[in-house]
This record gives sequence, structure tokens and C-alpha cells, in this order.
Amino acid sequence: MRAKATTGRSAVFVSIIILVALAVGGYYTISRWVSTSSACPASTPTGSEASGPLVVHTIQLGHFTGYVAVNPSTQMVYLTDSALPPSNTVTVLDGRTGAIVANVTVGSYPREVAVNPLTNMVYVANQVSDTLTVIDGSTNAVVANVSVGSNPYGVAVNPCTGLVYVTNEMSHSVSVIDGSTDLVVATLTVGCQPVCTNASAGYPLGIAVDPSTNMVYVTNLDIDSLTMINAATDTVLASVPVGSYPYAVAVDSSTDMVYVANYLDNSVSVVNASSRTVVDTVPVGSFPIDLSVNPSLGVVYVTDGGSNSVSAIECSTNAVVANVTVGDSPMGIAVNPTGGVVYVANTRSDNMSVISAPPATPATKGSSRSLLCRIVR
Repeated sequence: MRAKATTGRSAVFVSIIILVALAVGGYYTISRWVSTSSACPASTPTGSEASGPLVVHTIQLGHFTGYVAVNPSTQMVYLTDSALPPSNTVTVLDGRTGAIVANVTVGSYPREVAVNPLTNMVYVANQVSDTLTVIDGSTNAVVANVSVGSNPYGVAVNPCTGLVYVTNEMSHSVSVIDGSTDLVVATLTVGCQPVCTNASAGYPLGIAVDPSTNMVYVTNLDIDSLTMINAATDTVLASVPVGSYPYAVAVDSSTDMVYVANYLDNSVSVVNASSRTVVDTVPVGSFPIDLSVNPSLGVVYVTDGGSNSVSAIECSTNAVVANVTVGDSPMGIAVNPTGGVVYVANTRSDNMSVISAPPATPATKGSSRSLLCRIVR
């Protein structure tokens, strides 16, 4: 059993220590880029389909990679630099060709990155400069640097409300930013039980938004819990115990299920958002650090940082149906829901793995916005 942190400083830099351990350079060869269909699957496959042939290709970047996000509307892919010291840049790639189209300078030590596909704005949490960089995806120009809390790490966007959420590890809080004005409109205390102290602050890290229900989910690194927030009222509804060192969280809007990567447990907690309970715990590879959901395919993809692999979990059974070998020390992961392509940032390989998921039947009804925002008020 791991020992809990006893001081604020010792706990807050644990995430940085983990990243230092990952940040040793290496190289992979450049592989041929293969484009995939942009059709949006409509049905959840069976186990055999979900575990079908997964094709992995590699794009060499020549620098450390950290987290990744994709805009399904433009097919642009965004990767943060994870070097120590970092170059403080975000690399922009064309997801259709694999070509690098820009390198954007952001704040100090960029961590997670998120995209609003409806506005084509990109958001980067800068851990050392305590800022959120806002990038216009149409020009790749920085349009704002927003001051947030101390040690911002995770970032998530609700495209339906236009609000952006940032976890502040040292401030034990979540900053809420209005995407139309780039102003902080609220600061929410999370993780503390009942008040923030050095021994029980929690240190929020991972964050995800469900646009369908307007709920926000935050992992509290040092108290092994998931905070559930009603974003309509900025109210903390519950704190759900999960596995050891919950590093990241993702949500399936189509099922109201939440998935938490437990770094020290080598597992993923499956949380029913309606009942606010853990309904399953799925063993995965060693040191799972990030995850992403493809709700159309019904699969959760998890980066196993210590196993150099990605675990694919079928949502209907909560079973691992594939283990895909990628680069060295995979960290960030993102799924393009319109094509099923999975992007994996490999920290020690200085590259990105591109996984082509099995094809599925295209959707025939409803726009992406109407499906995505169907319940938000």
C-alpha cells in the first residue's frame, strides 16, 4: 500500500516526478501514413468486432510528446511538448496527411490540451506559468493567456455551453473559464475533505465533461476519489472512492458511464454517474495514465505507460478486448470519433502512434451538435 503525502509540496509535485521518469529520449522510424474513413459509426460492435484488426502507424516528431487532442471538425491534431525543460510548444498536425503544419508557443510546461470543435478554439493548461493558453485553431495563433490557479494540469471543454474547466493541483480547485470572453467566471473547491489541508487536499488532476448532462468529473490524486460536479449550478454532488492514484478520467455521454485510470492499481474504475457508484474495476497494463472514449464504437482506450501499450476496453462488457503495442512510455491519448482513429503520444519515443480502429456502419440521422447537446439547458 502506498503512503499518503504529508505535506503540500511533497504531494503536488508527484505528477511532475512521474513525468520525469517518463522523459528519457528515444526514436522510432517514420512509418507510412494511412488515412481512414471519416464516417461516424452508429452501432456498438460485438466483442469480436471491437477486438478486430487494429493497424498502428508512427509519426516521428523529433521532440518529447505529452498530451494530445483532436478536432473532429477540422481533422487537426494537437500535441503538447513533454520535455524537461520543455520547449513550451504545441505541435499541430493535419490528421488527414500526418504532416506538421505549425508549432505554437504557449506557456511554461504545457500539460493537457482540449479542443472545442464548435468554435475551433484550442486550450492548453500550462503547469508552471499558472495559465491557460487559448489558440485559434483557424490561424494557429495565440489569442489569450488566462491566469488560473496554481499548477494547472487538466483541461476539458463543454462545447454546448462554451465553458472551459481547468484543474489546479496546488490550489485544490477547478477554474471555470467562459470561452466567449476568456475570463474566469468561477473557481470551485474540489477534493478537500472537509477542508483543504496538506494531508487531505486531494490534488485534482484529471478532468472530463459530459455535454449531454452538463456534468464535470475530476480525479483527486492523493485521496483516491472522483468528484462529480453539476456544472449548471457549480455544485459538488458527490465524491466517489476509486482506485489508487486516479490520474485521468473520461466519460461516455451515450451511456452515462465514467472511466477512471488508476495509475498505481493498474486498473480502470467504471463509475455509473447516475447511481454514483463504482460498478466494475477492469485490470489493464502497468501504470495507466490517460484514457479516451469512442462512444460510437463502444470502446475505451487506455495508455499503459509502463507496458508500452494501449488497452482497449469494450464498454458493454467492461472487458479488455485488445492490447496494442505502441511507442515507449505512452502518455496522452485521444480518439477522433468521426473516424475512429486513435492518437497516442509516446513520451520516450518522441513520436505519436496512430491506431486505425475497425470500420463501422455510418450514422444516418441527427447532427453531431444535436446529439452532443441533447439534454443541456
